[in-house]
Amino acid sequence: MRSREWRSLKDQLPLVSIILPVWNGEKTLSRCIHSILQQTYPAWELIIVDDGSTDASGTVAEEAARKEQRIRVVHQPNGGVSRARNRGLEDAKGEYVRFVDADDLLSPDSISQMVALGERTGCGLVIGGFRRVEHLRTRTCMLHPPSPQLDLLSYLHHLCRYSNTFYYGVLWNKLFRLSLIRSGQVSFLPDVHWGEDFIFVMTYLKEVTSVAYLDTPVYDYVFSGKGLTMRQVLDCIRHPAANICMKVHHYRCLKALYHHHGAYPQVKWTLWMYLFRTTLYQ
Repeated sequence: MRSREWRSLKDQLPLVSIILPVWNGEKTLSRCIHSILQQTYPAWELIIVDDGSTDASGTVAEEAARKEQRIRVVHQPNGGVSRARNRGLEDAKGEYVRFVDADDLLSPDSISQMVALGERTGCGLVIGGFRRVEHLRTRTCMLHPPSPQLDLLSYLHHLCRYSNTFYYGVLWNKLFRLSLIRSGQVSFLPDVHWGEDFIFVMTYLKEVTSVAYLDTPVYDYVFSGKGLTMRQVLDCIRHPAANICMKVHHYRCLKALYHHHGAYPQVKWTLWMYLFRTTLYQ
């Protein structure tokens, strides 16, 4: 894409900042970048944060940036995925933000569908389904809310039953507004090593007044047993005491969200069940 053409598109369409942290992801990074290059929505910037990789991830990222001016690469000492994502947020220039993991893929219309819905509804958060890809098997994962657009209190009532699911806890099936992230000073907690995405989403929801849903999958979560999400799940199994402490931390964050919006009295007898539910892959 020529420089003049890209600037013209950026002026006409909302810019989307895609934040991609990578640590030793050379085997999947090129495939992930390619899925972003194939987006039908043209007004995006990709910020790749190389978090101290010791393999060729940094080289793969730099080669992609040389070929595509919408890609920027940041190199930093290894500090964990939260610090990497925070660095990406610091550099982001878009109206919207998407998060992508280096193991996974965006479907070609992913950004265009999410931005179109965000622009049409004005909602502070857009959520889509995802596909769980495992070897030769693919399963579409969706949760159907009462309506394709919910005011925040209706959303919180729905969330109460499903807060433990990947669908609501992860970052990558959601479209965020950068202005709300910055006005609410929402960031990732560097000392949290599991469920940092859940805490980010719950904190971000304090800034939101309505949520919109897409009835199509927007992300391919590639389950290999070696990806970032799976490594975090296995850490929880290996360290049950730490898992319990982190689950309590998550619950307090969830409870604070409901208190913030004045919704806690209506759900307090069911919200605590979050502590006893296991994370679901749907």
